[in-house]
Amino acid sequence: MKSSGVPSDAVQPGATLWLGCLMIALGGGIGSVARAATLASIHEHVAYPPLFTVTGINLLGGALAGFLAERARRKGRLGSWPFALLVPGFCGGFTTFSSFAGQSSRLMDQGNWDTALYGIGAGVLLGLLAGRVGSMWVRT
Repeated sequence: MKSSGVPSDAVQPGATLWLGCLMIALGGGIGSVARAATLASIHEHVAYPPLFTVTGINLLGGALAGFLAERARRKGRLGSWPFALLVPGFCGGFTTFSSFAGQSSRLMDQGNWDTALYGIGAGVLLGLLAGRVGSMWVRT
C-alpha cells in the first residue's frame, strides 16, 4: 500500500496518482449508489434477511472484481485509470464490509448467533470463490 492509503496496484505513481485517486472516488460513489439501489429493489420484492442480501451483493461484486482484474492483468493495465475506476472504485463501492459486519452484529445482538456465524462463514468463503470464478471466467 502506498502512503496515500491507495492500493499500490490501483494507480501508477506521479501525476497519474491523482487521476487514479479521482477515478477510485468516482467509481466508489457510483458503486455505492448501485449497491443501495440494488438492495432497495431486492428488499422491495423479497423478504430475505439483510445479511444474505448484502452477502449476495458482495458475491456479485467479488466475481466482477475478479473478472475485471484478470482482464486488466492480461492486458497489462492493472495501473490504468479504467482499472482504478472499475475495480477498487466501482467494485469497492458496490461491495460492502461495513454493512456485512453491521448486519452480522445485529443478528448476534438479537441472539441469532447461528444465523450470523453461518452468514459470516458463507460470505467469506463464497466471496473468495466468487473472485476466483470471475478471474477463471476470463481464462476460458
